Amino acid sequence: MVEEIPIIAVLVASLLGAVLGCATGLVPGLHSNNVASAVGSRPGLILAIAAAGGGGSGVAGWELVASSAVVACAVAHTISNIVPSIYFAVPEGGTALSVLPGHRMVKAGRGNEALRVSVISSLAALVIAVALVLPVHAIMGPPVDLVHALRDWIGPALLTVSFLMVLRETVKPARTGRPSGVRAGLAATVVLLASGALGHVVLFSDGMIAPLFIGLFGVPTVLLALIDRVTLDIGEGRASHDTKGPVPWSPIIKGTLAGTVVGWFPGVSSAQATILVATGGTEGEDGDEDLEGARRFIAGVSAVNTANVVFNMVALATLLRVRSGAASAVSSLMAWSEPPWGAAGVPSLDVALLLLAAMVGGLVAAPVTLSTGRWLQRALPYLSSRWTLWALLLVLVGMTLFTGGMVAGLVLLVSTALGLIPPVLGLMRVHLMGVVTLPLALGLVLL
Repeated sequence: MVEEIPIIAVLVASLLGAVLGCATGLVPGLHSNNVASAVGSRPGLILAIAAAGGGGSGVAGWELVASSAVVACAVAHTISNIVPSIYFAVPEGGTALSVLPGHRMVKAGRGNEALRVSVISSLAALVIAVALVLPVHAIMGPPVDLVHALRDWIGPALLTVSFLMVLRETVKPARTGRPSGVRAGLAATVVLLASGALGHVVLFSDGMIAPLFIGLFGVPTVLLALIDRVTLDIGEGRASHDTKGPVPWSPIIKGTLAGTVVGWFPGVSSAQATILVATGGTEGEDGDEDLEGARRFIAGVSAVNTANVVFNMVALATLLRVRSGAASAVSSLMAWSEPPWGAAGVPSLDVALLLLAAMVGGLVAAPVTLSTGRWLQRALPYLSSRWTLWALLLVLVGMTLFTGGMVAGLVLLVSTALGLIPPVLGLMRVHLMGVVTLPLALGLVLL
C-alpha cells in the first residue's frame, strides 16, 4: 500500500546513492557498478541510514529503498564521470570519445564550458527520458513489442555507421604528412578491424575494460602531450566562465533517443549508442569551429549515457531482463515476479519512486560536477606542467598494474600502441570504438 512505502527513506537513500555516484564518477578507476553490487548483496548500511533519516528504527519496503540508492548512484555517475575524462584523460566506455574534445576545450580555456554543456545535456536527457517513459514503454514493450523487431537491426546499424565513419576519412582535406583519400580510408579500416579484434579477445574478460579504454584513449593523449611539449592550460586571456554558447539541442535530442533505444538491449552500451550519434567534433584542427564541434559531441555523449541508465531500468521493469550492472542489482533486490505496471500501462509506485530516485541523482550530481570543474580549472595553472603529465601517466599505469596485474598491463600496452595510430596519422579516434562495436554487431548479425 502507498502508506507503507517509506517515501522519506527513499529520498534519503537516493541522496546517499547520489553522493556515492558522484564519488565513483569523479575518482578514476571507480564505477557505479561497484556500488550497485555492494548494495545489492549487503544493503544494511544504506537501509540503516535511510531509516534514521526517515525517522524510523526499521525500513518497510527495504527493497525499494536500497534500489533507489542504486538508481540514484548510476545516474549521478553518468553526470560526474565527465570530469576525469575531460581533465585527466581517464575514460570509461561511455565517455571514451569525449577525451579528445574535452581535452581540446580545456586547452582553449573552455573547460568550464565543456562541463556546463555536459551537465545541461545530462539533465535535459534525464527530464526527456522520464517524460518518455510511458510512450516508450507502450512502444518497446506490450502492446507494440517493438524491442524484438529492433534487435535484428542493431547489429547492421552499428556496422553501417562504422563504415560511414571510414568513408568520411576519404573525403577529408589532404594534410601534409598525413594519408588522405583512399589511403586514409584503408588506414581507418585497419584501425577499425584491429580494434575489433582486440575487443573480441579482451573485452569480456574480468577487469579488462578499464585498462582497455585507458590504453586506447587515455594514455595516448598524455603521451602526445608530453612528446609535443603541450600542457593543459587555461588559455591565456580566454576566461572559461565568460564563454557561454547556446545549448546544443540537436545532439542532446539525438543522444537521448539513441540512449533510449539501446537501453533495451543486452550488451549494447552507451558506447555503441555514441557511435550511432557520432556527427563529428572528435578530431580536427584547433579553432572556433572545431571547438563548437567538440561542444556538440560532448553534449551527445552525455545525453546518451544518462538516457541509457533510465531505460535500462524501464526495460528491467517491462521485460524483467537485466541490461546493466545497476539493473542487475535492482533486479535482485526487487525480485519482481511480473512487470510492475498497472492498467493502461501506468507504472506502479515502485517504478515511479525509482524514477524519482533518478531525478534526485541528477539534481545532486549537477552542482557537484560543476563546482569540481571550476576548482580544477582554477588549479590548472599550478598543475599544468610536464611533471604533472608524467605523474598522471605513472598513476594510470600503476593503477592498471595494481588492479589487474601483468595481464592488465599487457592489455594496456597493446591498446596504447593501437590508440596512438589515429592521432599520429590524423584519423578520427571514433574508429577505435570498433573495440566494442564490431564484436557486438557481428555477434548480433551472425546469431
